[in-house]
Amino acid sequence: MGLLSSEVLSNRWDVENSLNNAMNKTAMEWGQLDRSVYAPMTASTALQGDMFGQSIGSMLGGQHPEMQKQDIIDEIMRKHPDPKTSAELRAVAKEFAEAGLTDYSFQITEVANELYKTEVTKNTATQKWYDGAGMKLKNNLLTDDILRTYVFQKHGITKAEWNNDEEWSRIEKKDALATAKTDLGGQIDNYANRLMQDNYTKSMLNDLQKNDADYMQHFLQDIGKYGNQDLRDFFQSVMKFDSKDGKNTISISAEYAARVSDDEIDTMDVSVALELYTTLKNNKKKTKTQREVFDKLDKKINSTLGWEMTEAELREKLISDGVHDALTIEDIIKRHLQITGQKYVGIKTTSSIAPVRDGTMLAMNTQPEDNYSSWIVG
Repeated sequence: MGLLSSEVLSNRWDVENSLNNAMNKTAMEWGQLDRSVYAPMTASTALQGDMFGQSIGSMLGGQHPEMQKQDIIDEIMRKHPDPKTSAELRAVAKEFAEAGLTDYSFQITEVANELYKTEVTKNTATQKWYDGAGMKLKNNLLTDDILRTYVFQKHGITKAEWNNDEEWSRIEKKDALATAKTDLGGQIDNYANRLMQDNYTKSMLNDLQKNDADYMQHFLQDIGKYGNQDLRDFFQSVMKFDSKDGKNTISISAEYAARVSDDEIDTMDVSVALELYTTLKNNKKKTKTQREVFDKLDKKINSTLGWEMTEAELREKLISDGVHDALTIEDIIKRHLQITGQKYVGIKTTSSIAPVRDGTMLAMNTQPEDNYSSWIVG
């Protein structure tokens, strides 16, 4: 702003020059009063008197009022050497008011108010800014790998099934990916619109995006409050947050969606756990995340704190779930017993009826020598 170089505030050199000009003017006026040949001497005497008076006054600790005021101005401006924003100018105006220089305070406040109008105009974000905030998220979260991972989860399919042209045609894949982009991209667009509704300025948007990890956290919190919770959980599943040197960091990868926490494993159905365990075990090229999940499952299954279920207990649970057919149930039981080091006995007595996927019911009869033929369609 440069208040000292403006017309708002005076400076020490101009004040001193003004005082000198005033003394000269007074001396000339005294000289004009003397019409004799001694007029120049009269003027000189008057000027010397003023100068002598100032010197004596200074020696005795006195000071001209204008110089006293200038000292106050200089002291305030030493604290605020270069106020540029409206907030900085208001701080200067406050100090002038406290010093009793209210005329300066009012003038500086007017300057601050005019500057504030300009600041608001320059800091108002346009639609382009909000679109840019959304595009930054899309570039990170709508990659081909992440879209495919979303499709796999949504439709409950594997990568092998996706790559099988007989199960998924090229057109079906294209449509599925387009739908995934709409589902996920819609949440991002809604988030950007809410930033606009909340009147985020240019500076606020810049601050929001300074740190990618903090920006993603803000996005997750927003859609967790206003958006689709399932989609929010999916977005979080492909993110990995960390902290380094006191700064929040983030990495994003479709691979992270395969993560399974210890709590999830503890509450996981034994049949689901065994299916996942077997799939990962047969996968010879595990990713780092898949290896971590496999190790967790392996530890859980083989520990004394694992699924402590006998053959009969597991069979009863699987039949009660009503998800698998008879052959699948027995296969799950066999794998569980093999992994946990138990001996498979097979069905001994008729105990219940189990539903199968085609809507029919299978009854179990007592035929120890033929475990599978004993499941008869009713």
